[in-house]
Amino acid sequence: MVRLRRHERVFQVQLTIQQLIHVPATRSVFVCGWECSKKKYAKPAVGETSARKTKNSTVTWDESFSFMVRVFSLPSKPQQLLPSFVTLNIVEFQPKVLEPLKYGCVYIDLAESAGTGTVTKRLLLEDCKLNSMLKLSLRIVQQSGDRIFSRTIGESSHREEESDTSSDDNYEDANTHSG
Repeated sequence: MVRLRRHERVFQVQLTIQQLIHVPATRSVFVCGWECSKKKYAKPAVGETSARKTKNSTVTWDESFSFMVRVFSLPSKPQQLLPSFVTLNIVEFQPKVLEPLKYGCVYIDLAESAGTGTVTKRLLLEDCKLNSMLKLSLRIVQQSGDRIFSRTIGESSHREEESDTSSDDNYEDANTHSG
């Protein structure tokens, strides 16, 4: 077992990629791949959904991925979590086109949702020519490290967020989690 320093915490992440919303009806199939920005601190660090077609302007996956991630804080501010990003890339496979096309992407800071229970997000795709949104759920549970921390506060103004917090989580206040 790896010994953690005070400014390190390990979280179990459950990422459920649910739907891609507002997609034009085509004969294309779509795949959503995810990747942790700091691969050496996540196991596994990459994954992807199965290929799915559009139905009623929506691509539905409802596929879950589980991985462990180590999140850090500065030694000078050991309670404040530093950002820990996961990138989700949507690619489109069109008939008779050999290379997949990048449809869009989203960036998720796991530190924003650490210890909050299950959070459902609808995120507007970046680098997308349409206003397509990716719907996903996150559950991030601390496995080891200092139990007192403050989450990072995101500046994403182009997303909607719902929170379904389970009753088994304990809170000191809105920004600090205590297990």
